[in-house]
Amino acid sequence: MKKFLAAIAGVLAVAASAAAEEKKDLRQIAVEQFGEVIALVSVCRAITVDVSIMSVIATRAGLEIDDILDEAGAYSATLLPEMAASGGEAEACQAAVNWYGPRGSKVPNLVKPL
Repeated sequence: MKKFLAAIAGVLAVAASAAAEEKKDLRQIAVEQFGEVIALVSVCRAITVDVSIMSVIATRAGLEIDDILDEAGAYSATLLPEMAASGGEAEACQAAVNWYGPRGSKVPNLVKPL
């Protein structure tokens, strides 16, 4: 019986570890996606982040938006030089619409026109 309980405990520990790893992955994805959006709207003056959509996405991923915004902002700062080197405002606006606009390929409706 003790061996059986130890085996069950081992399985539960592995499952908990996998769940924690999945949550970490979701967190990292959210940080990167939100950071990219923050960088894009920093360059493109014609759009803004739809904060209500951002909040819903974070909540559905089991994250508190306030817990990841600082990290997302720091990540966005690392993207800004790349964006400046690869194009200007028009390119940033187009990328934002393509990736995060109404029919966005990454996260639809995360940005909206001002």
